[in-house]
Amino acid sequence: MSLKDQFEQNFLNADNFYQSKFTKRISFQEYQAEKLSYVQSWVQTNLNSSPDLEQAAAIGAVEGHIQVVARAGSGKTSTLVNRALFLQKHCGIAPNEINNRNGSAGIEY
Repeated sequence: MSLKDQFEQNFLNADNFYQSKFTKRISFQEYQAEKLSYVQSWVQTNLNSSPDLEQAAAIGAVEGHIQVVARAGSGKTSTLVNRALFLQKHCGIAPNEINNRNGSAGIEY
C-alpha cells in the first residue's frame, strides 16, 4: 500500500503506517510534505478551499488539540471549519466526537 492509499483509506492511522513501513524509504520531512499536499488537495477538491501549508497542517492534525493563532482576516475560522469537515467527511469522525476523543482530533478556539 502506498502513502497516498493510506491517506485515502485510513488517514487517522497514517502516522503509524509511516513509522512501521516507510521510515527507511523516505524522511519524516518528505512524509510530512506528502501528507500536507494530500490535505491541501483533498480540501481543494472536496471543500472548494485552498489552504496554505500551515492551514493544511492544522486541518490534517489528528492527535491532540490544535490552537490556531493569527492576525485578523488570515483564515482562522475557515481553517477550523475545514478541519471539522475533513475530520467528519474524510476521517469518519462524528461531529459530537470531535472534542471528545480523549485528546485526539480536538479543536481549541
